[in-house]
Amino acid sequence: MAKPDDNHENDSIYSVDSIQDHFVDEDGCVYFQVKWQGHESWKEWTWEPQTNLEVEGDMLVKEYFESLAKRRKRVRKSAKKQPSPSVATGGTGRGRRNERHRTVPSGRIAKLAWEPPQGSWEHEPFHIDGCGGDSAETLMIYITWLGGHKTRHKMDVLCKKCPQKMLRYLEQYVSMS
Repeated sequence: MAKPDDNHENDSIYSVDSIQDHFVDEDGCVYFQVKWQGHESWKEWTWEPQTNLEVEGDMLVKEYFESLAKRRKRVRKSAKKQPSPSVATGGTGRGRRNERHRTVPSGRIAKLAWEPPQGSWEHEPFHIDGCGGDSAETLMIYITWLGGHKTRHKMDVLCKKCPQKMLRYLEQYVSMS
């Protein structure tokens, strides 16, 4: 029989190694993807609300946002170095404004700005809601991402972006009898 004090060994305090990503949910709460010290596998990373990181993670949160700002500055600088389309084509510069720079009401910004992540989705938190299609050739998969964003993708896209998740989803409907 275990002593009552033995349970406290399992309740050890974890130290934050780094912050990998973040998102804001529908209620405006900020969540951070935390990599814990001594836990190198991405499977052991967790999504933590900002309130859980207020004591030890404050400095890491600040460093994380500073690194994001530096990346954005580098992107802006490289974009400035590229010639604008009007200069490259010899235009007068009097054209339609770029659609990206249009003013959008603040309530709609989050919905318009969100896009699925680039690269592999294998380690991204989302739920496959179901599938359907217009014809036998096009099977569409419906996804709800962490944060409540809903997207629809062709099955072949998901087979490339997250083959293991697609396999686990499809295994639910296969029976070996």
